[in-house]
Parts: sequence; C-alpha cells; structure tokens
Amino acid sequence: MQGMESIFEIIAEPNRRAILSLLASSQQSVGEIERQLAMTQPTVSKHLRVLREAGFVDPRWMRSAVYTG
Repeated sequence: MQGMESIFEIIAEPNRRAILSLLASSQQSVGEIERQLAMTQPTVSKHLRVLREAGFVDPRWMRSAVYTG
C-alpha cells in the first residue's frame, strides 16, 4: 500500500497535475511548459524529475533535452 500512497502524493501536487495535463495533449518543451504554466525552469525540471521517477513521464525527453511527453 505504500506505493499507492506515494503515487497519490505525487499527483496531489497541483503543478504536477498541470504538467501532466499539458503532456497528455501534446509533446511540450520545458520552455513551453514554463511559459504556459508561469513556472521557472528549475521548478519545471524538479516536477518533471519526480514525474519521470514515478513513471508518469517518458524519459526520452532527457535524451533530446528539449521535448518531453
């Protein structure tokens, strides 16, 4: 049950849900996420790292260093 609690904690964060919502509709660059959600690059990167580690975001974006989704 610990795993489920962690998943709920991850998606309970409003900024992470907003990022997931953007990525569900199309591939976005980190800069596009920053502009659309009025977040700083370090904030977007932190949330993407958490989402990636939890398996919500495809790690392919790290190879290109431009796009995620």
